[in-house]
Formats: sequence, structure tokens, C-alpha cells
Amino acid sequence: MKKICIFLVSFFLLGCSKVFAECDYAEQARLNNLAGLVTSEYQTYEQTKEYYDEGFGETVTLSYWYGRINIYNITSDLYVEVEDLGTFHSNEDNVITIDTGLTDEIREYSIDILAVEPACDKDPIRTLHVTIPRLNPYSSYPQCLEHPDYYYCNKFVFLDEITESEFLAGINAYAKREDGINNNDKNFFDKILDFFKNYYVSIIIIIVVIIIFIVGFKIWKQKGEDKMELRSKKKDVKEE
Repeated sequence: MKKICIFLVSFFLLGCSKVFAECDYAEQARLNNLAGLVTSEYQTYEQTKEYYDEGFGETVTLSYWYGRINIYNITSDLYVEVEDLGTFHSNEDNVITIDTGLTDEIREYSIDILAVEPACDKDPIRTLHVTIPRLNPYSSYPQCLEHPDYYYCNKFVFLDEITESEFLAGINAYAKREDGINNNDKNFFDKILDFFKNYYVSIIIIIVVIIIFIVGFKIWKQKGEDKMELRSKKKDVKEE
């Protein structure tokens, strides 16, 4: 019995030594290097769904936008735990793809990279952070088509939600500033061209009036000269 106990204790100690030996400094360094190669990115994608609208008696197509996290270079030695989403292992291409749902709000995720080997799976080797933007309902407004560079005109934003009145006030102020900058940058000829574009109807009317006046004046003047010439000829005839 004593020999059996000694054998079991020896076997247990040897087994433990083997397990802990698998995560020595060299193994830790190797795992750290692998985790250092892991990258992540967010992705947004669109899906359309059709349903029959009984009120209009026709099929309606609706568009929905979803978020996704892509994690690259996850080897078979590693796996990830994503806050609020679960645990994930890579596929044969060393990629993990995680759908995060509708982009109706900004979503932030922490991605812990861990070792598959239990002896090295005590703490995350590395942690990544990914933020999924939200779909911006104002990006399709006509004001955004005129001023696409306005920061609240991006299709997806990392900005807080604002009311429609706040958006309109902001983009109108932005438009005035941009118009002022553009006007200052214009040269003399551009300003003349803009003036003509804005008042071309009035300018054409004035030009037509001036032309009529000049033509009328010339006709009047010519008639006066003709009368004077006619009178002069009559006078010469009387004297003869």
C-alpha cells in the first residue's frame, strides 16, 4: 500500500511538472509574439428584407445596417473572449468574424486574447478594443448632399445623438462659414461672374434699354441732320 501511495504521489508531481513546463518563459514569449500579430477591425454591412404591406397591397423592401468585428491572425494556439458576445476560436484561415447586431447605437467591445493551453490560460495575453459606429439618420438629408464634409453628414458616426433641430442649426452655421470662406478665396473675375449669375436678368434688361436708347438717339440724330441738310438745299435753291 505504501508503495502504491508513493507511486501515485510521484506520478502526480511529474504530471504537474510537465503541465507547468509547457508554459515556461519560452512558451510565454512565443504566445506573446503570436498575440502581438493579432489585429481587429470593425465592418458595417447592409441587408435588405422584404415584406408584404397589406395596407398598400404591395411588397416593400426595407434596408437594415449591421455591425461586425473581424479578428485576424488568430492561430490554433489562441482564442478570444469578447465582452458581452462570448468565446470564439479561429477558422482555418486564422480569422474570427463576429456579428454585433444593428448599428442603431455606438457599441464598444473589449477583445481578450488567451492561450488555448490550460497551463498558460490564466490571464489575457493581450486586449484589443473595437468600437462599432452607429448609423447616422441625417446623412441622407439634402443639406448633407450640399455639404458632405460636415462631420454629422457621415453615414456612420462615433458622435453622440442629436435632435433634428440641433443638426439643422449646426449644418446651417457650417454652410454660412463655408460660403464666407469661398467668397474670400474668389478672385476679381470670379466675383464678377457670380454677380452676373445672380443679376443676369436685370443686367440683360439694362443692356437692352441702353441699346434701344443708343439706336433711338442715332436715329433721332440722323433725322435731325437730314432735316438740316434738306433746309440747306432749299435755301440754296431760293437764292439761285
